[in-house]
Amino acid sequence: MAYTVEAALVFRDAEDAKQPLGRMFASEGVAQAQVRDAQGKVFAQWQRSAAGPRARLGATLARLVGSQQAVAPILFGGVAVGQVALHGDGQGMLNFLLSGVAVLLLCTAVSGAVGMALSRRMLRDIVTPLQALARVARAVHHEHAVGQRVPPARLAELRMLGDDFNALLDELERRQSLLEEKMPR
Repeated sequence: MAYTVEAALVFRDAEDAKQPLGRMFASEGVAQAQVRDAQGKVFAQWQRSAAGPRARLGATLARLVGSQQAVAPILFGGVAVGQVALHGDGQGMLNFLLSGVAVLLLCTAVSGAVGMALSRRMLRDIVTPLQALARVARAVHHEHAVGQRVPPARLAELRMLGDDFNALLDELERRQSLLEEKMPR
């Protein structure tokens, strides 16, 4: 930018200095560009119109984080004849923050979906078989219903526990049958 406006500054043509400012910075995340002469007086200036809530939010964000202006000297024959000062519009920071929030929300949604799937699997594979075992144990204890059985579980450990419990019930049922046969009628 300093090279582009060098001739305009040397020949004191402010209009020629203003033209490239808008062309160069319209899509570059710059809110304001100034060309200053050697005494620091504003020679040419371009400013983005802060239209829309997104632009205002970006400008507010730039002010909040203390965005510094970028300054580059304008040299002519090795001598500083002025400087170019650029102020960011905060759009880069805003885009970064918005994309970070979007990624965070996506990760939260994925984590929630994975958590739901795992809790459903745990319910299906662990909790439901244990509830069935407890239901049969209560029925045997309270109602003496030794004919009930625990359904097979998906997990090997719970299936083995259910099989052992069912074998115990089979044994209780056989002993109860033997006792009933031996009792006089």
